[in-house]
Amino acid sequence: GNGNGNGNGVNGEEEEDEEEEGEVFLYGEWQTEPWDPPAAKDGVVPKNDRGNVDLHGAALPPPGTVHVNLRGIARVARALGIDYATALVGFEFHRGGKTTPKFEGVVVCEEFEGRLREAHAEEEARLVAAKAERERREAKARWRVLFSAMWTRLSLREEFAMDAGGDGGEPDSDETRGRDETVDRERRGRGKRARFADEEDVETDGGTKRVRLGATAEVEEL
Repeated sequence: GNGNGNGNGVNGEEEEDEEEEGEVFLYGEWQTEPWDPPAAKDGVVPKNDRGNVDLHGAALPPPGTVHVNLRGIARVARALGIDYATALVGFEFHRGGKTTPKFEGVVVCEEFEGRLREAHAEEEARLVAAKAERERREAKARWRVLFSAMWTRLSLREEFAMDAGGDGGEPDSDETRGRDETVDRERRGRGKRARFADEEDVETDGGTKRVRLGATAEVEEL
């Protein structure tokens, strides 16, 4: 008797769990009818309350319309005066539970698709040409600055070289300093002595004779 009672109790609990876990969906008759979305009429795209078309979940656009997903297509449609609606294709989930709608392209009437795509292609070509022209102008400006700097540097070199030559000095430049260092190394390597003087040639002991070379340099010749 106890065994049967325990068995019935267990079965009763399982039945209650099944009833609690199960769900019964109730619908009105109007909800069981297939949804017939409004169609485009007189070149106007049917929109929802927010002014767009919901294509979330791979939904099809309204009858008589087409989804055109190109960069900047809304600007072109607006410039042509074509009625359009932005296409809501999904949602993006961000940190903190924030959700934002995701829009891609526009929905327009089928009769405007070809015209819209042609205008978009022309606009893209115009933007590419404008970008190339802008880059060309910027490159010319950079070259102009470079040539101006080079011309200024050369002019300064010539000006200071002439001033230094008139005063009896030497121009202060990297090229002149490098040439002087090279001459000094060659003099030391050959074991000859050079000095600057303005004295007359004289005889010295041991048969050595000083010979003038140029205006300022002298070497010893054995």
